Amino acid sequence: SPGGRDWIANELLKCNESIAFICMHHGPHRYDTRDPQSKVLPWSQFDEADAMALQGVIELTIKERPELRIWILFGHEHGNKELRVFKNLGPCLPGVLSPCVVDYEVGLFTVITIDNDGGVRFDVRCLN
Repeated sequence: SPGGRDWIANELLKCNESIAFICMHHGPHRYDTRDPQSKVLPWSQFDEADAMALQGVIELTIKERPELRIWILFGHEHGNKELRVFKNLGPCLPGVLSPCVVDYEVGLFTVITIDNDGGVRFDVRCLN
């Protein structure tokens, strides 16, 4: 919603850090993912207009805060066991799809490491 996007922009503008993570259940980078089982009303994981609007908000935020690096972290895709990075919403808004936290494989998780120089690494690990 427009109010939600305004809230995100305000939070990012007043963020004291140089890296910000926006965590979501569904990611805007998957706006073009359709349900292959649905023939009549295919649905997407994220509304395309909302994804483009969020991209615009982030780009305006980066213009005001060019030092800020923003990542969107999301999951939802059950059965996903690998980390995937999306760049289809432009260089200012990378998205990271991590393995599901709640799924059929116990112990699978993602570690996020932020280096002193601002580098970010994502590693999938398993407790087993």
